Amino acid sequence: TVSVSTPTVARVSSKRASDWPGGDTLAHREHTSCLDSLIVSPHCTSRIVWDCVGMVLLLYDAIVLPLGAFELPESGFLITMEFLSLCFWTLDIVGTFLVGYYEAGVEIKDPVKIAYRYLRQFFLFDVVVTGSSWVLSLLVEGSKTPNVQLLRLLRFARVFRLLRLLKLQRLLSLVHDNVNSEYTSIVLNFIQLMVAVLMLSHFAAGFWFFIGVSGPPGQNWVASAELEPESISLQYLVSFRFMLCTFLFEAVVDPMNALENLYLTSLVLFGVAVVSYILSRITSLMVELDAMNADVSRDFWKLRRFCAQRNVAPELKRRVVRYLESVCEERRNRVDEGDIRMLSWLTKDLADQLRFAAHGEHFKVHPLFDNITRRFQVTLHRICGTACDEMSLAIEDPLFFTGEVASKMFMVIRGVIAYCMRNGLRKDKRKKGGRATDWKGSGRLIRVGGSTESAEDWLCEAALWTSSWSHRGDAFAEQDCLIVSVDAERFGEVLLSSPSHIIRQTGKAYAEEFVRQINEKQANGVAMSDITDHLIVENAMAIASLHQARLSELNHH
Repeated sequence: TVSVSTPTVARVSSKRASDWPGGDTLAHREHTSCLDSLIVSPHCTSRIVWDCVGMVLLLYDAIVLPLGAFELPESGFLITMEFLSLCFWTLDIVGTFLVGYYEAGVEIKDPVKIAYRYLRQFFLFDVVVTGSSWVLSLLVEGSKTPNVQLLRLLRFARVFRLLRLLKLQRLLSLVHDNVNSEYTSIVLNFIQLMVAVLMLSHFAAGFWFFIGVSGPPGQNWVASAELEPESISLQYLVSFRFMLCTFLFEAVVDPMNALENLYLTSLVLFGVAVVSYILSRITSLMVELDAMNADVSRDFWKLRRFCAQRNVAPELKRRVVRYLESVCEERRNRVDEGDIRMLSWLTKDLADQLRFAAHGEHFKVHPLFDNITRRFQVTLHRICGTACDEMSLAIEDPLFFTGEVASKMFMVIRGVIAYCMRNGLRKDKRKKGGRATDWKGSGRLIRVGGSTESAEDWLCEAALWTSSWSHRGDAFAEQDCLIVSVDAERFGEVLLSSPSHIIRQTGKAYAEEFVRQINEKQANGVAMSDITDHLIVENAMAIASLHQARLSELNHH
């Protein structure tokens, strides 16, 4: 007979809102103004879309503005983009006053603090750059002078708008935050550095050509290279090649005057410091990328040698290699908690919330866990953080055997678990694609997981409610599986220490009804299974819900 104990429930004293962390903030928000409601999070969808538009305009400016040194013909597209860019960055100044920020890990949405921070950091910079852009645009459009040199100077002076590229690092960090693969991150960093070299050459080419055409007639590098009568595309390509070679410490052009000498000397010094760093970073990324594949190949080579020297059976060797190949492929795109050392720095509460975000959705398929989530989510946070562990199974690995004392409940997150109510399982000799297609022998076969409808079924729930439950069948992995286990002892400690009296009593009522039905079925000779009958769960949850409703009504009165 299965029995369950009912520990004494301790009283939990209530707290005022101001006693909880952040209580003063909640009290302050009761007096929020209309302006507060306009403040948005820096990571909200609308702000991310706005920042993406800003990134596109920054890249457009980075490409087009250095070309102002060349006599680009005016076009409707250039005029429209110039106007849209100026309007966007003007509105961005206003919009920045309405975007929160993070300080010491806390999101700040106080309009006064936001304004003070912006005024102290980037406001003057944005006003000067945007205001000067408007002035220069008006001068260029309103100029009636035929002085080509002045027009070229005014157009090229817009290049100072490229100082906004200082903001590009924040936008690029948003891109990197959404990259989940280490391999992809390395490739992305490599592309970023290559683009940086090309853009530096692009900027330098524009300055180099501008210095050339602004120099003394006949005594500048443009005249020396006979580029004045050539097309704009050829002028740009030659300038770009000259600057790219200069960055790579190869002189292909001789300066014709003092200003050109000064510019090339400065460029070489700049190249030694910056370009050398970029090229070294590219080299290190290539080495790191190669090392990722080399380490895996070396480990597989050592594994094959190990199996050969220990006379490991070919069938077992194939299973081991096949499983490790699938794990290596998965780990390229998936990060486990153990891979992130910084997670140990989190507070207990933040760590519990992170575990809940990772596993909480899988528990909502169970009515009791779903009820806990809706009534007092902190309890499920603590269950995920304290009682839950991830485990992986390879094909044909056992999960448990008949007769073993059950101490955990299992949630099948990915893959298929084959469960059979009998002693021992014998693998079918027929295979399809290297996997067992069935399990032979007497008994009932149940597959858990593996489809949208059943991928989040659970096993051994009875282990949570009684310490005398033993497994009634055998369970093996029919596919590579990912499983979340719930330790019964730690689960009970968390549930009984829940700050919510209603949650504690709901769990107690559910456990008593669950065990009562199991005892009743066993007394009637019904064979019990590790896969709980859904009718038992529904009836236990119905009793627990009625008990919860009565407690809520009493608290209300």
